[in-house]
Amino acid sequence: MSNDWRRALGLAAVLILAQTAVILFDLHFAPGNLFADGYPVYNTYFTIRMVAAVLLATGVAIGVFFWNPGLLAARHDPPAPNVSFAIAAVCVAATVAATLVLLGDPAVFFNLAREDSLFEWTSALLLFAGSIMMLVAALRLVGQGSRRAGVVALLLSLLLFLTAMEEISWLQRQIGFATPEALKQRNEQGEANVHNLATGLSENLYYGGAFLLLVFGPALAFLFAPKGPLASLAWLLPSRYALLAGALSTGFCFEMWNVFWMQFAFFYSVLLLGGIAGESVRIGRWRDGLLFGCAGVALVACHLTVLSAGYTMVRPWDDSEFKELLIAAGLFLHAAEVFRRVGKMSKGVQPFGGLSRAKT
Repeated sequence: MSNDWRRALGLAAVLILAQTAVILFDLHFAPGNLFADGYPVYNTYFTIRMVAAVLLATGVAIGVFFWNPGLLAARHDPPAPNVSFAIAAVCVAATVAATLVLLGDPAVFFNLAREDSLFEWTSALLLFAGSIMMLVAALRLVGQGSRRAGVVALLLSLLLFLTAMEEISWLQRQIGFATPEALKQRNEQGEANVHNLATGLSENLYYGGAFLLLVFGPALAFLFAPKGPLASLAWLLPSRYALLAGALSTGFCFEMWNVFWMQFAFFYSVLLLGGIAGESVRIGRWRDGLLFGCAGVALVACHLTVLSAGYTMVRPWDDSEFKELLIAAGLFLHAAEVFRRVGKMSKGVQPFGGLSRAKT
């Protein structure tokens, strides 16, 4: 077994053991709060648990930068870096704007977050577009002999499509069909969708999956060496700009702040954005340094605002719509970059094969 695989398995073991320990403690001390929605709790137990999340996030972030000492300087940069940069900058601006709206007028915040709002439809359209681009990329990968990567891209395309349809309840309100009785009796909102059958579980799966793909995925880039068994999957690694969008989404988690992995995700994202900003400056990428530095500040400010002003929201879950918009933007950007990368395969461009501290 190579050192890279030992590192990956060791990292996975630490995270699994930490989460398992928290679950066991939660079952003993606060069984009603395990993966559950609710107002943030700041008693002694949850404070200690939050400190544990900080320590775990710090340890993992240090390990990530030690193993990948140029996390932002991937040898396979985004195929259209200026476009990716612009989308990431829009995500930062949107985060700042949403924070200011929540502070200024929670009613406006609610109107932006309600069903069939501009934000909900924007999220769905981004996911639809990402699904189409990922599907085309999957077909190209299979056609060019990268079947393993093609199958993974196909699964991602299907997940993006299903998520988009769930977001708009399969066009129920637009078409006007009735909710099937089997769903109506069990669905928390009486809608024709599956995720509201168990909203808490669905949210944890979706938000957790997006975090693993967009934010934590690049941390495992050392596994994708040019001659390694996973080399073909390197085409599917998110860029640092897609990572930024996913990291910003961790700031919106008012009702889910008591969930341990959510706390870990937020603190890890803050450290990662700060680390990438510092690394950008060190290698002379001042534009990226400014972008990721602003993103880190915006994330902290957003999160503190959500935790303090979340009690004024019309619905305690209003901020989740903004979280899902940022996730959709990150997934769209990721799909667009994969689409462009795969299009260059015929030109002899080699897939991403590691990380480097070298100036580019």
